[in-house]
Amino acid sequence: MATIPDSSSNAHPTAPSQMHFARPADLALKAIVIALGLGCLVTLGLYLRYSFHVYPILDFNSDDAAALLFSNEVLQQHSLFPDWYNATGIAFPLISPELMLLPLLMAISHHWMIAFRAAVAVDQLLMAALVWWVLGLAGASRVLRLFLLCFLFVSVSSWMAEQTVMIAGKDWFYAQMLLLIFLTYRCLRAGEERTERRWWARYAWLGGVATVLFIDRSNISQMVPPLFVAVVALWAMSFDRGPSRLFLAVLGTLFGAAIAGQFIFRFILPQAVAYHPIAPTFVDLNAAGANLQLLVRGLLDLFGATPVPGESIYSLSSVWWAVKLGLLVVVFLGPLWVLTRWRRLESDFLRLLVVVFAVSLAIRVLVYVFTGISMNAIRTNRYFISDALVGLTVMLLYFDQHWRRLPVRVGILAIALVLLVSSPLLVARPAARSEYQQLTAFLEQHHLQHGYGTFWNAGVLTALSNDRVQVRQIILGSGDIQPFKWLSSERWYQGNPDLHESFLLLKGAERKVNLGPLEPVLGKPTRIENFGDYRAVVYPFDIAQRLGWGGA
Repeated sequence: MATIPDSSSNAHPTAPSQMHFARPADLALKAIVIALGLGCLVTLGLYLRYSFHVYPILDFNSDDAAALLFSNEVLQQHSLFPDWYNATGIAFPLISPELMLLPLLMAISHHWMIAFRAAVAVDQLLMAALVWWVLGLAGASRVLRLFLLCFLFVSVSSWMAEQTVMIAGKDWFYAQMLLLIFLTYRCLRAGEERTERRWWARYAWLGGVATVLFIDRSNISQMVPPLFVAVVALWAMSFDRGPSRLFLAVLGTLFGAAIAGQFIFRFILPQAVAYHPIAPTFVDLNAAGANLQLLVRGLLDLFGATPVPGESIYSLSSVWWAVKLGLLVVVFLGPLWVLTRWRRLESDFLRLLVVVFAVSLAIRVLVYVFTGISMNAIRTNRYFISDALVGLTVMLLYFDQHWRRLPVRVGILAIALVLLVSSPLLVARPAARSEYQQLTAFLEQHHLQHGYGTFWNAGVLTALSNDRVQVRQIILGSGDIQPFKWLSSERWYQGNPDLHESFLLLKGAERKVNLGPLEPVLGKPTRIENFGDYRAVVYPFDIAQRLGWGGA
């Protein structure tokens, strides 16, 4: 089986007679590397500034709020596994270190936002260290690893900055997949290193890490298919290079980890509920075509590859979006071209990585195009961030192993510097208080501290107020209100007979929902408070207690 060359193989000894001619180029490359290294430090400082001074004023969403609410339940119930309805919530600490740090930081600081920002900062540093370490073991040079970290921290648009550097979710999925692929590769190499007494420990590491990741059903659906296809593809091309039992052992380890993870998900965590299905119930070609257009447009926006309307094409900013457009093409189409050069690739790790990219991208595009979840919602393209990072890694490894020419490296580093200079973090400014923060202050001023609202509003308001305003999640229909138990605690809906006031928070079209059928149970509201597009309908009791949700 082909093996990855050591990182030392990237060095090219130069004959003494050539040293004089190579030295200026070497010095130029070192200067660029030093500049990029300093740029990464500047980027980290910008990230911290952006995180603590702009975010979450700029954008604080339900994903972030869910992490804070789960951490609060850990503190309130003195348990690492509180009565959280959804298994994703229970498995939250398995997704990223940020969520393991949050309960501790919240207990120390007593301020949710400070704890959250600090946890995200530590989380991103740990993620970057893991990526650097894995790619270092895989033989990637420091130059290209610096470029990847620059891409991770700087991002290429404000969208990607919010979704990766800030939320710390999609890039951790990339890091986990990268680690899993590398552990798989190391197991496949174990047969070549039989002299090592503890070669079996590699399978134990693969099985243990995979089991932890496969507790989450979303990881099962996203990680298992491309990883299995990659191993089988490598197996099919390797019949003449080694015994098949290595591939069977790896596939068996991954299959066993999937079974073990789902056993924990289903039986050890019985309060887990199933995810909402995303499989299409029918194929509407018109909707598929519209979604395909949204996909292309959304990816352009995600990479910051769209100029400002009315801006001159000869402006300096046009250079920025042109570079980002080129990067977008390379990141998503380059790995598919690399796949066509399968037999010429020097590394089985690269082969595994490029197949995982191709299969993962195909699955994600099919889900995007042939379901209605993304209709008129371009921001769902944030789920392509992990694929973009894998595609970028494929191209960097290919450049590192097959295109070692100095102009290629200089060009790559120049692109990294362009991304640094054009980073949205450079122009980010502390914004005015967000709508959610203003609404939170409004509710506190009117002594509205316990209420119920739809998912996208409830968690955010609770988190921004440090739990002073508790807005719990509900499903609101015409003449009916039900608790929304996805990413929720059981104790939220028990009802409090001593509570003398609670409210329904209605926004936009929700304000027109007919609550008449509930009047025999809830009676008339005592007052109605309006704030912008929001309306708080106040009742003189706990709505959950009156509707009997505790026994549901």
